[in-house]
Amino acid sequence: MASKRINYLLVMGHMRSRSSLLTHILLSHPTMIGLGESNAIYESNLKLLYMKSKTLLKNKSINFFKKVYVDQINHNSKTPNPKIFQKKNLKVIILTRPPDASVASIMTLTKKHYTPWSDEKSKKYYYDRMSYLIQLKEKLSDDQCLVINSDELVSTPSVILNQIGEFLDMSTPLKSEYETFNFTGISGDPSANIKEGKIINNSNYIDPDTSKYPQEYKLFNELIQMQ
Repeated sequence: MASKRINYLLVMGHMRSRSSLLTHILLSHPTMIGLGESNAIYESNLKLLYMKSKTLLKNKSINFFKKVYVDQINHNSKTPNPKIFQKKNLKVIILTRPPDASVASIMTLTKKHYTPWSDEKSKKYYYDRMSYLIQLKEKLSDDQCLVINSDELVSTPSVILNQIGEFLDMSTPLKSEYETFNFTGISGDPSANIKEGKIINNSNYIDPDTSKYPQEYKLFNELIQMQ
């Protein structure tokens, strides 16, 4: 990182927003460190400091002041204390994906790996999460928060990764190839693609069905327009 020093970066997304993919890309950069999706609840600044210290020790790193601690948060139940976002050394990337693809992917994921979610449950989760992310973005400046459409991350990765690099004031670029870690496929995305070590754009095209997801598309478009 360059002169505008940050110590913490939170990827605020939703299920199937490709937040695990982005987190792997970020953690493959030499300035960053993390445990994937930690499921920590940041009720205070001390919890942030604790999680960073724990991560550094687990990774046997002594570069405490040179590493940016990265975590991904996809659920309102894991929402940090609002005061956390007032920290001047913390930045936020909000990652989102259109509702039809997100809901379809949530249903596929939960059917394969967890207790299956219905269309209605998946829609409600998406709606509630997007509502929160919009409220969060309204409280943060453009210098502190960047909104990314994850469809663009996989379709034009160099453009988006350069945008993220500028946002984080990185001296060396992010790469579309990434490392895998001991938490890969365990913490966060359990699918096989995350283990490939590179961005894969194999999403089947879904014709946007705004009639099926009118309120969800309204929220998605509102959030994207805030970027």
